[in-house]
Amino acid sequence: MSCSSAVGQCWSSDDVTAWMGHLQAYPQRIEALGKAKLPVLDRSYRMLAETLKGRDPPHITSSELATIVEWKLTRGKWRPRLLDFAKELSDDAVKDASTDAFKSAAAGNSTAAFAALTKLKGIGPATASAVLAVAAPDTCPFMSDEAASAALPGVKLKYNAKEYKQLAAALCDKAEQLNGGKKSGGEGSESGMGGGKEDDKGTSSSGGSGGGDGGGSSHVWTASDVERSLWSAAASQRKPSKPSAAAGEKQAAAGKRKAADQGSEAVKERKK
Repeated sequence: MSCSSAVGQCWSSDDVTAWMGHLQAYPQRIEALGKAKLPVLDRSYRMLAETLKGRDPPHITSSELATIVEWKLTRGKWRPRLLDFAKELSDDAVKDASTDAFKSAAAGNSTAAFAALTKLKGIGPATASAVLAVAAPDTCPFMSDEAASAALPGVKLKYNAKEYKQLAAALCDKAEQLNGGKKSGGEGSESGMGGGKEDDKGTSSSGGSGGGDGGGSSHVWTASDVERSLWSAAASQRKPSKPSAAAGEKQAAAGKRKAADQGSEAVKERKK
């Protein structure tokens, strides 16, 4: 898989300021895609980490899984049948699978975590990674095409557990580099589960001090931050979204009606 020039430049850079620029621009670039539901879905997705902290054991519900799937499909490629599958799953099935998956992820066993989630109908490795990223943003990033193109160059992705382990390791290494050699969370550590509170700028904070030079010196980078920065770098090269033809026609018709109404009002005024 080849990556865009912006993603490649971002990945090869150790400039924390440049990385932070992409991370902080993430919400604006989400908006710029012009997908009406995506900004709300993205905020809901990222705030699920806080929700999990109040659950013992950590788990997600069937409606939250549907939100995760809808977020993934809306930010990437839309496959409506996958969302239908997610909505058909029972609460018990999702709770049991996610409980097992999050327990395995906390122990550093991403293979077992994947196996627990992919038993659910319609949940493949990429969607499983999106679920795991909610619980363990430090060590289990979302397996996006943008991140994979940078971290696994030249690999024709099969989207399996082996590739995910390679991707996660590479993004964790990059986060450690951006933190000046300090890890944001390790395999099996408490910070690996739900570590990193999201703010309204799309960044996460875990406490402590980050490494690097300016622009992010107080920020502790996670593997999920690295993924979002790479996605943001790719989005920076996309052309601004344009209204669809149908939307344009609707807007033009509304303009004509408004002009006609104003003309009618003007005639009435002259007759008074």
